[in-house]
Amino acid sequence: MKLANLQIENYKCVEDSTPFIVDQVTCLLGKNEAGKSAILEALYKLKPVEKDKANFSEIDYPRRFLKTYRERQDRKDANVVTSVWDLEDADLEFLAEELCPNVLGDKKVTLKKGYDNRLTWDAPLNEHALVEATLAAVPLSADEKTSFQGATTIAELAQKLDGVPSRSESQNKLLAELKAKYPQGVNDVLAKLLEKRLPTFLYFTEYVKEVQQHFAMLPPGIPNFDHYKPVEHLLSLKPNEVAQLPDLDQALSRFEMVFSDLNQLL
Repeated sequence: MKLANLQIENYKCVEDSTPFIVDQVTCLLGKNEAGKSAILEALYKLKPVEKDKANFSEIDYPRRFLKTYRERQDRKDANVVTSVWDLEDADLEFLAEELCPNVLGDKKVTLKKGYDNRLTWDAPLNEHALVEATLAAVPLSADEKTSFQGATTIAELAQKLDGVPSRSESQNKLLAELKAKYPQGVNDVLAKLLEKRLPTFLYFTEYVKEVQQHFAMLPPGIPNFDHYKPVEHLLSLKPNEVAQLPDLDQALSRFEMVFSDLNQLL
């Protein structure tokens, strides 16, 4: 699964980045406090290696609009991340094994996350193919199939089966399988499967300084230092080792809010 397009909004100093393409190498240019780090932080929260960093907090909402946002009576939780992903062959094979071949009508899926801290997937589900694959996996006679002809979704199939007055053994088996596999519906199952394929993000800043301080990898005075070495090392860290790195995000957010309030008073 590869990230193809990204949009960040309503996060710290980023009101709306507008959608932009993400490629093998993506460079963010901007002056100080333009939102470069905020974009990376927001993306990181989709699926961070440090699970306790996954949630957006209301304090991260753009400061000058935070009071208005809090006072809205009928407000919905604002969205932050809108990401478009290209599914790779390994992803499609995984979905084919778990559901059925061609269960998606396109290789692109969209993932959103906001202040409700829920992952919301928009994927072109080919549920008709899933219904056909489900029926093909169970030995049913032509008479047994007549009771649920015309069903194009798993929900319709289960509903029609549930309404059969005297179900056969095969029909009972099929209904039990549907209820066990899709208790919250097909979209819920698909979302959980896609989340398993979602890459885990590693985010760090000033990596040379942090690695030197915490892992003593960078003896001072070495000429021609390879700046990619710290990156390679951080990518090899275990989650409990990453968790030991310093975290100033919360403190910085509080300072930003205080400074914003002071600016309004002055």
